[in-house]
Amino acid sequence: MKRILFLIIIIGVIGLVSGFIITKKVIKNELIVICTQASEKYNCQPRDALILQLNDNTLTVKQKNLTIWALGKMKVKKSLPDLERFYNEYAEPGHKYYRCLYELKKAIGYMKYHKTDLMSFQDFELQ
Repeated sequence: MKRILFLIIIIGVIGLVSGFIITKKVIKNELIVICTQASEKYNCQPRDALILQLNDNTLTVKQKNLTIWALGKMKVKKSLPDLERFYNEYAEPGHKYYRCLYELKKAIGYMKYHKTDLMSFQDFELQ
């Protein structure tokens, strides 16, 4: 009985670790796509391109949200003034980007209040 319980625990730990590694890889791949698209669109380095994209009001809500998410994951502190400004600006329920408030709050928290995120990519660079 102890062996079975031990095996179940080992399998569970292996499953958790594998899930974490796979999730981190998926997130990194998503960051690569978002950063590559922004870099190509604005013809500059990923972090600068994301900041330019953040300030682009022609984006769909999904694109704006992904941009905010990427800036938060990469902890691009240079974007903090814009993120805070948009957090206040988008707070009006009828605003086009109102649904971005949750990602804005998380991104600001990661940078300003040093909140932790197990899946942070602060040192992320495109190869």
